[in-house]
Amino acid sequence: MTFRQDQDHEKFFTDVSYPKLLANPLKVMENIYAARGEKISKELMADFQATNLKNPKGKYGNHHYNLLEFGIDHQYLHHFTADYQEYQQVLGVLK
Repeated sequence: MTFRQDQDHEKFFTDVSYPKLLANPLKVMENIYAARGEKISKELMADFQATNLKNPKGKYGNHHYNLLEFGIDHQYLHHFTADYQEYQQVLGVLK
């Protein structure tokens, strides 16, 4: 977070809402490119679309993880991500 705050963060970061990524990944890709003053070519967009069609959600089954499996509890997670979670709330990424 310090690096992000000390730098011209828009050169290096594009914030992406995970729910928006799931809902419309191609639109999110367009937004990432647009944030850098770029436009996705028709050919690249066709590649993105083909990849999405070939790899639907759940293609390889569903994955379920539990923080405790990795020795992590909510207190630990909050300790190391509090600043970022606060920043995401400001952006409206987290509710």
